[in-house]
Amino acid sequence: MIICFEFNFASSQKTLGFFLGFWAKKSGLKYAITYDNSIINLYVKGDEAGLSKFNDEFITMVPHSIFLQNSNVKIADEMPSHIDASFDFKFNNITPLSLKSGQNEFGFGKNEEFMKSAISDLKAGKSVVFDGFEISKFDGFECDYLLPTNLKTLPKLFVCDEKTLIALASFEKPVLTLKTNAIFRGNHENAPMYFDVRSAWDIDIYEICKALFEDGISFLQVRAKVDFKISVLENSFLSIVNNKFISKEDFDFINSKNDKNLALFGLNLKEFDLLSKTVTRIFLSHKSSDFIKVYKDENEYELLKINTPKSYEEIYEKIQSYEGGDRLLQNYKAAYELPSGEINLPNNFHSLFLIAGNILGFGEKIFDFARDFGGQKGVRIDYKMSSKNEFDEIKFFRSLMSFKLAGAEPKNISFGCFESLAFFISDFGDIIKDEFECHDMLLSGMLFENKTIANLVLKYSNSNYKTRFSEQYGLEIS
Repeated sequence: MIICFEFNFASSQKTLGFFLGFWAKKSGLKYAITYDNSIINLYVKGDEAGLSKFNDEFITMVPHSIFLQNSNVKIADEMPSHIDASFDFKFNNITPLSLKSGQNEFGFGKNEEFMKSAISDLKAGKSVVFDGFEISKFDGFECDYLLPTNLKTLPKLFVCDEKTLIALASFEKPVLTLKTNAIFRGNHENAPMYFDVRSAWDIDIYEICKALFEDGISFLQVRAKVDFKISVLENSFLSIVNNKFISKEDFDFINSKNDKNLALFGLNLKEFDLLSKTVTRIFLSHKSSDFIKVYKDENEYELLKINTPKSYEEIYEKIQSYEGGDRLLQNYKAAYELPSGEINLPNNFHSLFLIAGNILGFGEKIFDFARDFGGQKGVRIDYKMSSKNEFDEIKFFRSLMSFKLAGAEPKNISFGCFESLAFFISDFGDIIKDEFECHDMLLSGMLFENKTIANLVLKYSNSNYKTRFSEQYGLEIS
């Protein structure tokens, strides 16, 4: 009998293929592995008892991956030719084998001397440096992310669901942004509403955490560069930063180009087999200029530019030029304090949201308020164009101020700000589809790190055309 395990694996770095080959070879059964774009097939041949043992003892040792989209098992008629793939990576990440034997499939094992010293130092309140990570006992949020000593401790600080726990426990051990719970924030006035978390990624770190958990320590804090971060969206995982789990070929391609984000876009096109098609690129950033561009027949059409105001006084002066603008400003000044001074921010929506937060009195909490909104729909903010390809930021600010004066709640306004952006992008997509006969829209840029924005854009922009994020590459290279 021949069984075929089919996996849809959305990563050019075939870590799953490595693990399948490792455990198929360990089983002693005849096997073959084939690759067809994102599909990895494992064929195993044996009698009923041998296949049952393989299913129970060997395939279960393959670690779960963030990049695994779906899988199924079927009976095959014949064994194909095995593709002997070469793997140019090694990871110290935890796998079921390392938890069982102390060493993972790549040969990374325990360092007993280091673990003993680290446990002692951390208990004493000292910091420990491990492979570029500075780890210490949790005493605040002046760090890059928190490390729970056991996933059971997460609810002490954070709100988390099953999908979040699955992501944290995956082979890749991503960093995720989680909401701190109301009880913790009630007892800690300055606690952030959202913060980054990662579970133990290395067998040494795992054993250290295990010992500290037994000693009553629930969290550690980590200072380190984040090389893999995701967001758990409503229907998928979104890769925010991925500098670790991409193939060497892709990594070299990106680094060979001056415009690394354009190179990243090229990989997105290849990923979805869109290299020869008309494609819309929506790039919404934190640090760079936003744009919407259409690529058709080797031509590039730029359809959206953002011009961030240079001062708050410029905003107010332009508001006054509109009918009723004087009255709006007078009423707003009578009720709320308006910020003043120069503005030195990039030309993007993220900058407009920061400015809006200051005008509304929310500050950067505008992002947290939107994410914490419990309603179904927010207020509709004006997203208009002042010319064929320039966004009208003044109508945007006027609209927000009007809703604030009308008594709309901060979370409602904040959510409406992002929901209206999603409607704006959706309308843009309809126009582009009709004018350019374009049916594919690719989203990128760090603004989509905010899961509220990412979810809303996906929700409203898929009726007449295909809107998507990369399933493996990060949002932006800065």
